[in-house]
Amino acid sequence: MGLNCGTNFRILYIKTEPQDREELIGLLAPSGELESPAERLLEIIEARCETVVIERNYIDSDYRAGFARFHYLRHHDTPRRCVRLHFFPSRLSPSNLADIPKNMKQEYL
Repeated sequence: MGLNCGTNFRILYIKTEPQDREELIGLLAPSGELESPAERLLEIIEARCETVVIERNYIDSDYRAGFARFHYLRHHDTPRRCVRLHFFPSRLSPSNLADIPKNMKQEYL
């Protein structure tokens, strides 16, 4: 039931929506198998987080540097942009996404 906010953002409510939790698991463990690092990360996230914001098409300088060193010269067809996840302990509404209230900014995980 995640909420799309434009083309690059999606809000997941992982504590109240089981399908949102499953979508998060798909991002953390794309192979479908939760191995210990992804499983442990999910436990940490679920303990403190209610809202996950997915930011698609994010340009990360570290990711791009790694891409340039590893993929570019090997002629692999790998996306040059990545997905970034933002975690909040409280419920973030789509209307708050454009201008996050100060108290929520301080809660940012």
